[in-house]
Amino acid sequence: MQTYVTVCAFIKGAHPIPMGIVLIEKKRPAWMAGMLNLPGGHVEDSETVPAAGVRELFEETGLSATGPVLDIGDIRPNPEAGVYILATVIEDPLFSVMSKIQDKANEMELALTGERPIVCSIGEALCNPHLLPDLYFVIPEALKHVINWRAGQ
Repeated sequence: MQTYVTVCAFIKGAHPIPMGIVLIEKKRPAWMAGMLNLPGGHVEDSETVPAAGVRELFEETGLSATGPVLDIGDIRPNPEAGVYILATVIEDPLFSVMSKIQDKANEMELALTGERPIVCSIGEALCNPHLLPDLYFVIPEALKHVINWRAGQ
């Protein structure tokens, strides 16, 4: 069975609450066209789940996980075997994050990958009708884990 990882990558905000989230605008497969998802992908045989999350985040967004990577399990309402959800905080300044995201979006368009990374506020993400349905639950739950971790620092 293939193992899959998805990453809730929050953007640093006032301690302990992050100010934004990184999403991927999907163009394929067809059923996901125009939908917003989290960065993620398959875990390679030679890597751990957190390492796969860090790799997928970088490959899809150009961003490096600068904070800890928290394994929060599959917290979706209908969990599946082999799916891991991670949460992290990008500690870079927002202007740096936006620049990296734009560079990666341009690169992805040129490569015709069918995906485009975007950054928006958490509120905007949760109000967006194009967000994949499970994420209306996953994002707030992941945010709770990050806030609790940051508050405990």
